[in-house]
Amino acid sequence: MSRKLTILAGAMFLAIPATVHADYQDAVLALNPTVYYQLDETSGTMAVDASGNGYDATYVGQQRTTTSDPWTDWPAQPGGIGPRPSDGFTAMSSSNTGASLEKGVDNLRAQGILRDSVSTTIGLSTTVYSVSLWFNSSAIFATGTDGKSTLHYLFARSNTDVGGSHNHWSIQDSLCVFGYKTDSARLAFIDIAGDEGIVGATPTTLVEDTWYHVAFVRDGDNVHGYLNGQLEFSGASALAMTGGTSGTETYTGDWLFFGNRSDYLMHGDLGLEGVVDEVAVFDRALSATQVDELYTAATEVPEPSTVGMLLSIMGAFALLAKRVFRN
Repeated sequence: MSRKLTILAGAMFLAIPATVHADYQDAVLALNPTVYYQLDETSGTMAVDASGNGYDATYVGQQRTTTSDPWTDWPAQPGGIGPRPSDGFTAMSSSNTGASLEKGVDNLRAQGILRDSVSTTIGLSTTVYSVSLWFNSSAIFATGTDGKSTLHYLFARSNTDVGGSHNHWSIQDSLCVFGYKTDSARLAFIDIAGDEGIVGATPTTLVEDTWYHVAFVRDGDNVHGYLNGQLEFSGASALAMTGGTSGTETYTGDWLFFGNRSDYLMHGDLGLEGVVDEVAVFDRALSATQVDELYTAATEVPEPSTVGMLLSIMGAFALLAKRVFRN
């Protein structure tokens, strides 16, 4: 009986993996996001909030057949190919998906992901918060001053709803891929409300068909932009809490938009063409270390855990005992 138990124990220990695999989504959830859209849906128009807070978002979009036709609903499509181990992101699922955004021929489509009532419902501060997301552009990044250069919005926060008025004051925070009047496409934060132009831009040049992790952090009047875990720009951008057409409108920042700007939803030339994935929003300013951890969580191969190593050693001893009994 003792010999059989030893052999059984050895088999059990050897069956237990020596590595505990904490995937990317676990790393995001460990930072306690206010909202988290994993974008793993395969159909429908709802982006489910995986944070546990229940703040689902909506796939939205518009399209038309020709430039003279009216716009009709054409929401962003779930099921786009997200970052995967084959791209070098070892902690992502091999079947990971994201939200597919299209422009179509002659920019006749404009799509994105929208979450409304973030201040009034979620309680997300306008002055201190962070956004993390992945994106991959399938469109060629154009540069120069010919009016056709790249301006693809990845994120915007505003008072403006879908198809709302083109009101610069209401769009206080926006992050985009910017190629206008430059020799290369870069990630940039634009102060639209204050008309101060580019507050900060990455020194790193962005290229098409490449996955990037982006983080934006607002901490009071200071904004920070991260690319692939590294701080690439910081700048000052004070919020204008009152303004608008009347001059007395209150800035609420109640609308979060990913992959486009909400007021440009019926203008197909300014949204991202490609895939957005793993969108997370935090109710605090993430530290540089935390942002780096989010990126490296997707790319690092997990190290063997202490428990796993001990189990493997015990299994090896059990196997050795089995061989001793045979002799």
